[in-house]
Amino acid sequence: MDAHRDSLLRVHKAMQWFLVAEELRLLHVVVSQDMRVATLEQIALSEHSSLNTRPFMVLEAPVEESDGGWSLRASELRDDWVQLRELYAQSEPAVTLAPLEEPLGGGGLVEFAGELRWMLERVPQPAAGLTIVLAPLAVHAPDGWLESLRALMAQTEVEHARFVVVETDESHLAPLTGELAGLADEVDARLDAAAAEADMNALIDNIASAPAGAGGARLSGMAGPSVAPPRRWNAPSELPPEDAGRLYFDAELPSGLSDQARVQELKVLILRAAQAAQAGDAAEAIRLQRAALTRAADIGLEREAITLQLTLGSYHLQAGDSKGAEKLYEQARTVALADMHADMAVQAQLALAAAQLLDKRPLEAAVSYSWAGRICTDTAQAVLGIEAYRLAGQLYANEGQVDDAGRAWRQALDLADTASEEERKASSAADAAEQLAAHCRSQGLLEQANSLDAQAAILRDEADAPRPSASATSEVS
Repeated sequence: MDAHRDSLLRVHKAMQWFLVAEELRLLHVVVSQDMRVATLEQIALSEHSSLNTRPFMVLEAPVEESDGGWSLRASELRDDWVQLRELYAQSEPAVTLAPLEEPLGGGGLVEFAGELRWMLERVPQPAAGLTIVLAPLAVHAPDGWLESLRALMAQTEVEHARFVVVETDESHLAPLTGELAGLADEVDARLDAAAAEADMNALIDNIASAPAGAGGARLSGMAGPSVAPPRRWNAPSELPPEDAGRLYFDAELPSGLSDQARVQELKVLILRAAQAAQAGDAAEAIRLQRAALTRAADIGLEREAITLQLTLGSYHLQAGDSKGAEKLYEQARTVALADMHADMAVQAQLALAAAQLLDKRPLEAAVSYSWAGRICTDTAQAVLGIEAYRLAGQLYANEGQVDDAGRAWRQALDLADTASEEERKASSAADAAEQLAAHCRSQGLLEQANSLDAQAAILRDEADAPRPSASATSEVS
């Protein structure tokens, strides 16, 4: 679509110039939220350009009030170094980067700058340094974000690092790019709203007008003739609808997918509903999404219907109808459990908890998170279950329900005990252990608190432990 293509083209051109203009220390990119992932993919492609002389490290920690997210960013940096080390070890000829040492500590920007300086001193030739892509998922402290970047770029110890900063929807760094003058460049790649809407209308119209028998590209919204192409002389005979449905069934796919016309109508309804929601017309979005949900159920798309119902709930929230949204989430959970879609049941339960929080009913949300944890425990979904129990504990604690909070955190750790090492690494088990330790300490249970502190430390070490890399033939230190 033209608006989206133009956005990515602007980023591509800016990155090409950034790679050539070595004097630039900073490229500031502002994009629409809808284009964030595609923009990061476009930026990552630039790392493979023949013009590039620096490995890229993409860091997405949000900008928080406390330390600006720099401690988490330092951890991301270390993870990227481990991955870079593995890639270098697999190269021809193989090269071994220096293994990570103990974290430098210090917290915040001090820790991040120290880790970055350590890496810059050990980047092997012919690399000229590192390119750090800072793409925070959210900016909760814009003033601190500006000041910390100003302070970071003033440090001569990291002068061999170049920075690409990606922000969504609004810019917080205009003062810094102005101060850096010839050392900084910026590109506004936000979507043209009118052009994007026109593109979407054209896409939907193309799908709606695709003739029976049209190919995949036409059904995906590409422009094309209003009549189906003639059948090839050697094309197999068309199957009767019941036989086509049986083929899908035998392949363990919903037989309703064989009805192209109704699937086509379903696509149009879903897209029109999303378009209405984006335009702020929640009532129209609800009407269209309900029609899509009915159509999906009619053609036997059970799992897809659950997903559509969850989206319908979000449109009710947009309309200010939290009670209606909660009822939809509860129904979706019941259907998902009955149809053996445990992962969808958890999604529905988590959505219910979020809706209750939005409606300022934290204790009900805590109960819902605990229920999500139980579903995860019963269906071996450890990572989500640990987080659900941890959130329940946090909400209970916030409301002064200390016994319930302790119980929820303990359930999180019990689930972590049954999880695999990879699941524990990906979970918030360490956070749950630390929260439970603080709870025990507040109750005077010092021995239990100390034991939980030790458990939290083990979980942290387990999560931070680098994966073993391939052997290498040369050492760079």
